[in-house]
Amino acid sequence: MDKLYYNFKDLPFQWIRPKLKIQDWGIDPNVGRITFRAHPLQFFTTASLRFLNSLDIHVDDFCILLLGIPAGMAVDIHTDYVSPSDFKGNLYKGYWSLNVPIGTENVYTTWFDGPIKENHVYREEEAGNILYEAVIEKPNIVRTDIPHRVDNRGKDTTWRVCLRCSSPIKSWNDAVNLLGPYLEM
Repeated sequence: MDKLYYNFKDLPFQWIRPKLKIQDWGIDPNVGRITFRAHPLQFFTTASLRFLNSLDIHVDDFCILLLGIPAGMAVDIHTDYVSPSDFKGNLYKGYWSLNVPIGTENVYTTWFDGPIKENHVYREEEAGNILYEAVIEKPNIVRTDIPHRVDNRGKDTTWRVCLRCSSPIKSWNDAVNLLGPYLEM
């Protein structure tokens, strides 16, 4: 099986602005999760954005998805956008996402072997069997065109800063090839 995520090596910059206190933000535990879009300059450092630009990965306004999951909750099993109608030109197509986890104790990303449907939310019974499960604690890229979810089995809210942006990446293999020198293979 191909790997479904790769952590970044330690790089000579911080990904996220150091004074962010995302982990202090409250979420109603009955909500299950909170997501909102934000401009990358609110979260990413100038150095990390320069690094991405050097690889022809360009951020756009509101290309950040901030995902907060309270303790004991999980996002629905889903695939991200992969339909050609969901993008114009080079825009993000849904095969990969760059993620920076904040608060990772006992937080699992799980992929399933169910049928791949574009931009779909799965019921448990249609998602299939667990294909792979991992605790991802470092900045990473994850494969998003296979049914997956993030499950917070910890005691605190977890956050994921997810970057989806214009890039030359048209597939999971493109992401791995372009970013490979910077990933823990």
